[in-house]
Amino acid sequence: MEIIGIELARAGLGRLQLKIDDSSGWPSDVGWVCHHIGTTRMSDHPAQGVVDRHCRVHGIHNLFVAGSSVFPTAGSGTPTMMILALAIRLAAHLKRQLR
Repeated sequence: MEIIGIELARAGLGRLQLKIDDSSGWPSDVGWVCHHIGTTRMSDHPAQGVVDRHCRVHGIHNLFVAGSSVFPTAGSGTPTMMILALAIRLAAHLKRQLR
């Protein structure tokens, strides 16, 4: 994070302020958000997940789920870009299927 802060300042793009003090642990004002990650988990096998690799709900021909709920695990960052990529991938798949 320190390197990113230095580079942002060098490029004149902004300033990064770190609030975590290694001696005291997490700051009291850390805000947590809720993403329903893993609630409709993706798996090729219905016993291990709700949707298949194309985000289609197992056993239901015309129901698809595109969101962080299909991720098998959560990462350390926000899932927004992966959700967008997943939605674009699903749209391309559906377009191919409808031809």
